[in-house]
Amino acid sequence: MSRGIDISNVEVAFLDEPKQSINDFAAFELQNQSLVSAAKLDMWLFPFVNVYGLLGNVNTNASLDATITIDRVVLPGPPIIVPINQTSTINGLYYGIGTTAVAGHKNWFVLGDANYGYSNLDEFQGHIDFWMFSGRSGLQSRIGENQLRTWIGGMYLASNRTLRLNVENETLGLIDIDVYQETNDPFTVQLGSSLGLGKHFEILTELGSNFRDASIGVLSVSYRF
Repeated sequence: MSRGIDISNVEVAFLDEPKQSINDFAAFELQNQSLVSAAKLDMWLFPFVNVYGLLGNVNTNASLDATITIDRVVLPGPPIIVPINQTSTINGLYYGIGTTAVAGHKNWFVLGDANYGYSNLDEFQGHIDFWMFSGRSGLQSRIGENQLRTWIGGMYLASNRTLRLNVENETLGLIDIDVYQETNDPFTVQLGSSLGLGKHFEILTELGSNFRDASIGVLSVSYRF
């Protein structure tokens, strides 16, 4: 999964002063790619309602280039420029819960899904959480004795997180920086298919994009008792 990230606010603290927003004095470029690997356990409460839990690992490759300009208040001189260049690979445990509702008529089906995910990342002083809502509509058919489903749909992913950095500066000493991030464009269009192999196995693939700054790929293998 690759998504565009917006910087909603930047706060800094130095020289024992409280944190203050410098959003108008900072320029940021942030790139983020994430890989989520998870096991899913689900149960049908009713013929049309399914609930599930997810447990796995999230791996994020993040690249941050920033320039912060701090005006001198006491000492004379030009503004203090603080450059930040950080590239990191971050891992953490991932938890999730969700529910799916389905309906259909003959070969046509429609479904809606909502799930919540949470992860503590080893290099963040905090956590990442998100809500994901999706809807899909498609047709089911058969390839021999195996059931084939194809669909098109849309997804909304709302995610917020705070990146906390400690940067050493010759003039100001240690600077604490909080970078508040949010999803740039939360909507994507999804296209996918699943193929049942016998009575127990199913392979699912799905691709999504907003044709601008987000791309999502899903591959899963399921076994049903």
